[in-house]
Amino acid sequence: MQKMSLTDADTTISTEDFNKLNEIIISLKLFDKQKNFHYPVDWKGLKLLDYPSVITHPMDFSTIQNNLKEKKYQLVSEVLDHIQLVWDNCKTYNCEGSVNKNII
Repeated sequence: MQKMSLTDADTTISTEDFNKLNEIIISLKLFDKQKNFHYPVDWKGLKLLDYPSVITHPMDFSTIQNNLKEKKYQLVSEVLDHIQLVWDNCKTYNCEGSVNKNII
């Protein structure tokens, strides 16, 4: 996978950027062997009833990939921000002292 320069983050997504970003998401999904971040959190099924009040902007890799394919992002930085949001949401919901720590 090619490295994407941080100077590219505020540019409009080109075909080359699309391919790089898609490769990044595919790599992240491959790294996530437990598939914890592949799809939206099934908070009802997992009985995490407080999830929607704690996480106001849920995000996952499949949603990012679909948004990218559907051209819902205009800038590279928007995609990178959503990738970061996946991690931020996980850290927020499973923070130290959380009742649900380590569930996901």
